[in-house]
Amino acid sequence: MIVSFITLGCRLNQAEEEQLRRQFLEKGHLLSSPDRADICIVNTCSVTDLADKKSRQAIKKLKIENNKLKIVVIGCWAKKAKEYEEVDLWIENKDKHNTFRILNSKFQISNQNLISNSKNSTKSENGKLKIKNSSSRTRALLKVQDGCNNFCSYCIIPYLRGREASVPIDKVISEAKKLDSQGYQELVISGVNVGKYCDNLQLSIYNYQKGEDINLTKLLKTILKETDFSRIRLSSINPQDISDELINLWKKEPRLCRHFHLSLQSGSDSVLLRMGRPYSAQKYYSLVKKVTQKIPDIAITTDIIVGFPGETDEEFGETILFVKKLKFAKIHLFRYSKRNGTKAAIMKDQIPENLKKIRAQKLQKIADALRTEYIKRFIGTKQEVLFENKKGDYWQGLTSNYLKVNFKSKEILKNTLKTVKLSDVS
Repeated sequence: MIVSFITLGCRLNQAEEEQLRRQFLEKGHLLSSPDRADICIVNTCSVTDLADKKSRQAIKKLKIENNKLKIVVIGCWAKKAKEYEEVDLWIENKDKHNTFRILNSKFQISNQNLISNSKNSTKSENGKLKIKNSSSRTRALLKVQDGCNNFCSYCIIPYLRGREASVPIDKVISEAKKLDSQGYQELVISGVNVGKYCDNLQLSIYNYQKGEDINLTKLLKTILKETDFSRIRLSSINPQDISDELINLWKKEPRLCRHFHLSLQSGSDSVLLRMGRPYSAQKYYSLVKKVTQKIPDIAITTDIIVGFPGETDEEFGETILFVKKLKFAKIHLFRYSKRNGTKAAIMKDQIPENLKKIRAQKLQKIADALRTEYIKRFIGTKQEVLFENKKGDYWQGLTSNYLKVNFKSKEILKNTLKTVKLSDVS
């Protein structure tokens, strides 16, 4: 069976795709592009109206380009996919971990001969099949947690992905070791709410006591000890989940990337309160100052929503002032998108789309200027870069603190770490 994947949305979706890729390869199937595939698994996103639209468009395009293709929809938009005739099978998030079993029941795909001579696999010393890196990525994505208990008033994710649940530490470390053996240089820890990672152990070989709570810091210490990744990065973390213990680990451990993505959403206390965020702007500010004082070169990136219901010009102005004060390294900007079933969807004073657009454009200009200002701090310095791909004559890669670097070289630099001197802003 030839299988293809299309993934939309967050890093967690990407991590789940990577897990599915490895599972299909281990079962002897081949991976290819949708035009050559028998089945395409579309991992969808539904965090905004635009995400819904992209999911619909991707499915319609697939069927037009290959009308014999079996389309399987998973992810946060999967429930809505049942309404579309192009979709052959849809699997909800709660059943996503059983995707292979469900596909086998529907399409009888498991009776394949194991392709042991595939370019995607080699035999290890014990004779077992060892899967090579099946992705074009140089950073491995590892899911350690799913779900969220926060129920912020604007967010549909807790309703789509359910309550918080952590992957047992033994399973996390086993998967991390597999990825390490495939030659990845960087491991990205992914989840809906990774800061809430907690494993109350029943059994472990990692010197923890039965019943001991393993938090994110202890998990990271174990990954650092048990693997040889050059870098470990968090996909994102909520500010209320950053502990002194975690900051101190980051300060002393050079393999942890100098980058925290801390979701802010608004710089106005009154908007944060309506959003249901469990912190004030001042608490967020104090946290960032603590982090940057202990780890001076760390990049603090964030998410901000503009046009939340009832957001006044004054409240929007508070966000602008806050952003300028904190000088974020990068801002991911979103216009508020109404999600039916959330508290914010029925709030009064919904903001018109044209006003959301104006505010987003204004804040984006400030965000771009702050990004340039942050980059300029490192011009003339030497930074280690993990190179990922080549565009024209230039290799592209990322520093530990999330600076994108273009480097002209005739060498093959993919998946290599190289120290270069930064000379200009691209």
